[in-house]
Amino acid sequence: MHRKSRAIRRGSAALLMAGMLLAGAQGASAANVHTAVDGDTFWKLSKQYGVPLEKLMAANPDIDPLNIYKGLKLVIPDAGSSGPIVHTAVDGDTFWKLSKQYGVPLEKLMAANPNVDPLNIYLGLKLIVPAVGTGGASSAGTSSAAALPSAPSGNDAAAAAFAAGEAGARPQVYKQAFQAKATAYTAAASENGKWGPVDYFGNPLSLGTVAVDPAVIPLGSKLYITGYDYDGLPKGGMYAIAMDTGGAIKGNRIDIFVPDSREEALKFGIQYVTVYVL
Repeated sequence: MHRKSRAIRRGSAALLMAGMLLAGAQGASAANVHTAVDGDTFWKLSKQYGVPLEKLMAANPDIDPLNIYKGLKLVIPDAGSSGPIVHTAVDGDTFWKLSKQYGVPLEKLMAANPNVDPLNIYLGLKLIVPAVGTGGASSAGTSSAAALPSAPSGNDAAAAAFAAGEAGARPQVYKQAFQAKATAYTAAASENGKWGPVDYFGNPLSLGTVAVDPAVIPLGSKLYITGYDYDGLPKGGMYAIAMDTGGAIKGNRIDIFVPDSREEALKFGIQYVTVYVL
C-alpha cells in the first residue's frame, strides 16, 4: 500500500515482540514444560516424570528448590536423552542466534525457557538448551522454525515473532480486539518516499512492522493479527508491533510490512483481519 507523507523521524531503539511462549506439552519430551501446583518438589516431579533428580535440577538451574510455587514453569528433560545443557548468555545472545548455534528449533528452545523474557537476555543469564537428539538439527526438517524461508535473518526478534505465529501461539490476555481493513507494503522505493525503507522511528522495515493510525492504535503497541491469507506471513496469525504510519492509514486500517517484491505484495489486496492490542 503506497504510504504518503510521514512525520519527521527521530532515531530511537525499538524492539519487536519476540513471540509468545508455546503452551506446555503433554508427556516427558526434552522441551516439556510443567506448570507447578501446590506441593510440587523436584523430588516429586522426578518420580512423576521418571527423570533423575540431578538431571531435573540441572535443567532448571535458576529455580530455588525451596521455592517451587504454584504457576512456576519448570523444564522436564527427556529421561532417555543425553539431557539438556546450560548456556550462560553473552552480550548479543538471542533465542534465534542460540537456536542456530546449537541446532535446536527456535520454538523448542523458547519452550525450554518459559521464564525468560525474550527481550531481556542479559550477560550471565542461564538458559536451557534442549538435547539436539530430541528435536534439534537432526529433526529440524519437520520443525516450524526450520520451515520459514521468508524469516529475515537480520532481525532476530522479528524472526522469533514469525516462528511464534507459525506455531499457532495466540494471546491469552489483550486490551482490545477489533476488525480492521488490512493491506500490505514493502521496502520498494515507490512506497517509502524520500525516507527510504524505514519505520516511523527510523528503524529498517522488517517482518513484524505494521503501519497504523496512532489515533486508533498507539505507536509501540504490541499486536496479534489473524484472519489474513498470504503466503509470505505466518500461517494462522502473527505477532507484530505498531511502528509505522502512513498518509492513507486512517481509522481501523493497518498496513502490514511483507519482505517481498511489490508485485508479490499486491496479491495481498485488501483483507479484513482481527487485530488484538496486547
